[in-house]
Amino acid sequence: MTYDFFRKERENIFNQRFNIPTSINNYYVLKSNTVFQAKKYNGTKTFTVTVNNQKQKLIASVVNNNSLGVKSDPTVTSNRINVIITESDMANIFKSTSVSNRNKSMNYQIAKRLCQDHATSSASSLLISGCIVNNFAQSVAYPGCKLSLKLKSRQPFENPFASGNEKEYFLIGRVLDTDCQVIQYLGKTNESLNELVNPFGCKIPRPKSSFNKKIDFSGSKIPRPA
Repeated sequence: MTYDFFRKERENIFNQRFNIPTSINNYYVLKSNTVFQAKKYNGTKTFTVTVNNQKQKLIASVVNNNSLGVKSDPTVTSNRINVIITESDMANIFKSTSVSNRNKSMNYQIAKRLCQDHATSSASSLLISGCIVNNFAQSVAYPGCKLSLKLKSRQPFENPFASGNEKEYFLIGRVLDTDCQVIQYLGKTNESLNELVNPFGCKIPRPKSSFNKKIDFSGSKIPRPA
């Protein structure tokens, strides 16, 4: 089963990660394996949560590209924690933690704080925000480059603390081309394109008779360069 993920990327970031067609190279292609990356992917995030009326200072970072490693700050001497939280864990935490247990659950308080902090400062976030439906028509006020992914197995989890009417979904850390069955560029804010993006190292030209049509190359046997 695949999962849809839509995100509008800032144009300068898009240009850093994607090559667009030229008179010589008639294809869109990634410049590396990275499609999306959290702004704090290479760093750590220090924050405090309160569980059972006790404050706990924590440090979080991305592990294995798509999970969170959370441990107690070195200054904490008792009740130390060291946990790995996956994307599916995040979804389950919000779904299964009862209201009466939320103030007692360390994992719930961690998940809540990280989601809420993203809205305050995405620059210090370990999460990547987006949607699971194409609602770009409702966000024309925000310029950027529209991208659509079909993820092979990673499932975005909902942010239950999102403000406004649009539902927000997150992925953790970084999205690679190998996570995707299909990557499509839908154009800038006011454009309506439907262009296949080649994974890093792949140079399949755009079919001249099929511009702007959705093409799935997930079953292609063309090897990537060594």
